[in-house]
Amino acid sequence: MSNQVILRLKDGGTRVCLIPWNPEMRQNLIDCGQDGARMRGKTLRLSTPERGIFEISADDIAAIEVPPPHVMIRDLLSPHEVDQAMDYVLARESAFKDATVYAVDRTGDTPDGRFRRSRILDDIADIAPMVGNRLQALIPGIWPQLRLPDVTISRMECQITAHGNGDFFETHTDNSMPDIAHRQVSYVYYFHQEPKRFSGGHLRFYNTLLQDGFNTCGTLVADIEPPRNSMMVFPSHVHHEVTPIRSESTALADQRLTINGWLCV
Repeated sequence: MSNQVILRLKDGGTRVCLIPWNPEMRQNLIDCGQDGARMRGKTLRLSTPERGIFEISADDIAAIEVPPPHVMIRDLLSPHEVDQAMDYVLARESAFKDATVYAVDRTGDTPDGRFRRSRILDDIADIAPMVGNRLQALIPGIWPQLRLPDVTISRMECQITAHGNGDFFETHTDNSMPDIAHRQVSYVYYFHQEPKRFSGGHLRFYNTLLQDGFNTCGTLVADIEPPRNSMMVFPSHVHHEVTPIRSESTALADQRLTINGWLCV
């Protein structure tokens, strides 16, 4: 995971620096993209990737690209627990429904095959604690890597998602709409069969572009094919996507299966 920030300069050039460890300095850097008026006239003292020091006027910075923090946890569950998750899914195949997306111009959520295609199982109270308890025990150790402010997590949301042939999820964040703004941390646990009967389904991460007070999608920086029995954890504001699945099998057991959800404030 990179700790380098790309500065987009008003003269058309770019400059790379390290994310400051000092919280105030780090916030000043972010404010160059989020709150330019507050930084007007100020000078930033930053480190190069080679650990050199340089100074730059905040007035010269047009935007910044911030890398997406993410953590992979391998071997999250025991082999027996992985098999238990698979058995749980197969016994409830008929309960899966088409996944939905949120939209600004609609009330609630709705299926939209142009943006996302997959199936989800929401009622998983019997199995969610198996993953949730393990994640909550690990969160204190990985929280600093997520570069998030200290907040109190009030609840955990959880579902199972199945991606089959042709399924995908275009680039998005998990908390961009008012109804889901409470999501702080996203997690995805992978328990597909091995050997895999599908290709694709990679998890891609993008830089966050901060410019004129807006957070938008920046440069693609990671294309990850998570192994079975691993979990990806990342801030819910990070732009990410699931690449299209290719599979000759239509069986649920052969699909890209995940237990995924969000830690919420």
